Amino acid sequence: MDGDAEHLKSILSQEEDGKVIVRKPASFSPRLKDDSVVLTEIEQALERLDVGSFGYCVKCGVKIDILRLAHDPTISRCLPCERASKQN
Repeated sequence: MDGDAEHLKSILSQEEDGKVIVRKPASFSPRLKDDSVVLTEIEQALERLDVGSFGYCVKCGVKIDILRLAHDPTISRCLPCERASKQN
């Protein structure tokens, strides 16, 4: 796992007494997303970290900009793919 992914993993979770505690990133607003949706997105991001695909677009495979990931570590698509999905 590269340094960027390791840093973002530390943003998403922390270990206490050997247990991983998932933290909700500050950029999430409960008014915008249901907590269960946020939790699912965090779990999916952690799964991408485990398999080595974190930081890469799930649609086209392009590396996602690190600043975008720092703002929202659960992002799974690059900006062009995200825009295309919202247009459809």
